[in-house]
Amino acid sequence: MEIRSIGRTGLSTPVVAFGGIPVNRVSEEQGVATVRRCLELGYRLFDTSRTYGDSERRVGLGLAGRCAACGRHAQVIIATKLGPWKVQSEQDAERFVHESLSALGAERVNIFMIKNLDNEDNLQRALTLALPAVKRAQAAGLIDHIGMTSHVPRFAEAALRTGEFSVAMLPYSIANRSHETVLDMCRQQAIGALAMKPLAGGALVAPGEPRKRGPNRRELTAVRDALRFCLSHPAVSAAVVGVGSPHEAETAWHAGETAAPLRPDERDELIAAAESLGEDYCRGCDYCQPCSAEIEIGSILQMADRVRRFDTDVALRDATRARYRALAATADACQECRECLPRCPFSLSIPDLLRKAHDLLTG
Repeated sequence: MEIRSIGRTGLSTPVVAFGGIPVNRVSEEQGVATVRRCLELGYRLFDTSRTYGDSERRVGLGLAGRCAACGRHAQVIIATKLGPWKVQSEQDAERFVHESLSALGAERVNIFMIKNLDNEDNLQRALTLALPAVKRAQAAGLIDHIGMTSHVPRFAEAALRTGEFSVAMLPYSIANRSHETVLDMCRQQAIGALAMKPLAGGALVAPGEPRKRGPNRRELTAVRDALRFCLSHPAVSAAVVGVGSPHEAETAWHAGETAAPLRPDERDELIAAAESLGEDYCRGCDYCQPCSAEIEIGSILQMADRVRRFDTDVALRDATRARYRALAATADACQECRECLPRCPFSLSIPDLLRKAHDLLTG
């Protein structure tokens, strides 16, 4: 596995890193087992967040006794985040830092990020309320490096121009190339760039039946192509892949091990193939949750996206429709309360997409 430096931090990591959203969606046993399997495979960077439900605690359980903060496995890098929309004072931010440390069972974190700098309010809260508290925690030895995340290029650029951040986590994939100018900026300033959603929230992958040992060939090829594209940008230190099972962890790792550089013609082909997704696809972040009608919004939209993209795969379509019918709440339960809309960092029209998904998955 190729190792890359994370900007000017002095840290380095394999080009495939662990993303912590999915371990919150599965049982605790499976989530912890996934983290431990990642360690066995050689993952070094583990990314989670205070806003990912129980993810921090599960990551902490999986890493217990196996990371530098716990006295062993000094090569492990822990990254976590806070959401500035939850910060009303510097004291709030300070409390969130300590809550993260407690959940992780760690004495310090290597990278602490202020996330979702996607609008003026979040940016100003980050700079005036969260950042001073995070910098004090850094001075106290609780944090090594400070970073940020953003889904909106102009706000990402504004944050990086402050010079306060040494790490930036940005969405980058075959299907979302809007941050390429921000990545160029990261390279110029020696800011460590971590690519989130490199598989477009799973929309680029049509999974086959998992085998008892090793990844499915079709799944492996799709993940490898997505990683090859993402890692072809010289600013990207690592692709942060969300994994919720040992199988998914193995697939991402094996794909990264064989992710050869892309030729220009291969890049063009991958972009053309991904254009069928358009802009209105779900990235699987689950920021839209919870839903008052208990609809699993992300899961349903991703089911529809996969069926739409791999429309010639009859077996995938039928299996996905069967999964959809088995859900406790299908998309037609949407009451159009619209509470989910401001939570989506990609400004998706969720009620409209749910209606379309229901038609596709019941057709």
